[in-house]
Amino acid sequence: MKKNISLRFIRIRTTIVLIVSFLIINAFIHVQFYNQRKEAKLKAEYTAE
Repeated sequence: MKKNISLRFIRIRTTIVLIVSFLIINAFIHVQFYNQRKEAKLKAEYTAE
């Protein structure tokens, strides 16, 4: 017996996957940017001493 997957279900599932992927990538980029900025600030403080 085959499952009958509706087009609406596929669209909803695709939308959810895209949103979750976007949030994960956005969080990763935010963390990387924050760490880079923090590292630059520490380097500037060290050279100022």
